[in-house]
Order: sequence, then structure tokens, then C-alpha cells
Amino acid sequence: MQRVKSSWSLDRSAKLWIAKIARAQMWRVLTPSYDLDDLIQDGYMKWYHVVDKYPDVNNRRHIMGLFQVAFLNHIQMKATQRTKQASLNLTFDEITMSEIMRDEELATMQVLCAQAPEQIQKVLKLLSSENGCKKLRSLHRRHSKSRKNPNHTIRETFNEKLCRLCGIEAGTDIAGLISSHFGEPKIRRV
Repeated sequence: MQRVKSSWSLDRSAKLWIAKIARAQMWRVLTPSYDLDDLIQDGYMKWYHVVDKYPDVNNRRHIMGLFQVAFLNHIQMKATQRTKQASLNLTFDEITMSEIMRDEELATMQVLCAQAPEQIQKVLKLLSSENGCKKLRSLHRRHSKSRKNPNHTIRETFNEKLCRLCGIEAGTDIAGLISSHFGEPKIRRV
């Protein structure tokens, strides 16, 4: 079986589109071993892959549409790979509060935490445990908004999630409590 050669060549408009999209999306796929030139080269290769895969397409707009979808999917795949790889390679140095704050600031913070209302104490306990942080990273629950259309669901807010995980009465304004107890942060100029 002989392969049919397509008459579609990588013209100037396709090259410009590749360069434009590659520059705009580079932040999603940038790694020390993968840069803008690599992404543009992948775009060229993706063009020839699409042209080779669809030899029967004889409309320029159709082949360009197929190529655009394929290249954007390629960028999405690269971004997903980068994210998964980055999450596996994260290492954290343990930092104590004493390394971040001066002694008098640390003492003030400890007193404020000790005097905090029960709701804030529960939130602080959740945030200070590894299991609590893992629960916070989990997906937000979805719930039905109306009885008329039960298929229409909305995602719980972060405040609702905090209330649920800490066993605090729903509708409590956690951010407002924290802000009123600890006060507005004062920016210290160095």
C-alpha cells in the first residue's frame, strides 16, 4: 500500500500561529529541559503529523482546524505532565515560626492564638495537622441549589468547606472571625 502525499505544506500563516500560541502558552510547559524553541518545533512536528494522518482533507481551513486542536491538546498534555512531575519532586525545608518572625512577634502571635475563639482554634488545629491539610486539598463538595432542577449543582465555598471540616455551624464567616481577632495585617517596611 502506497502512502498518499498531501499537498499541505507548513506555510507562513501556520508558522505565525504556532509561534503566537507557543509564546502565549509557554508558561504552562516551561521546564529547565523544555523551552520555547522546543514547543515551536513540536508545533511543526504536530503539523506534519496531522497532515499525514488526514491525507483526504482537501480544505485548507479544515486541515488548519484539525492542526490547531491537535497542537492545543499537545500543550495541555505537556502542561499536565509538568504539573504531575513537579508535584512529585517537591521538597520542603521545615521552617519554624521563629525563623520567620522576630521573638516579640512570635510571642504576640502565640498569645493571640491561645486567646482565639473556639471556631478559630478549630481552624488552627485543622491547618496544623497533615491530615487536616490533606482534607483541605480534597475536592469541594457539590450540592443541589434548587428543588426544581436537582441536576443543577454548585460547588461549596472554601468557607463552607472549612465550617464542615471543623464542625463549625454552617454560615459562620471564618475569614471575618480571623480578621477581627488578629486584626488587619500591618506591613512592616524593611
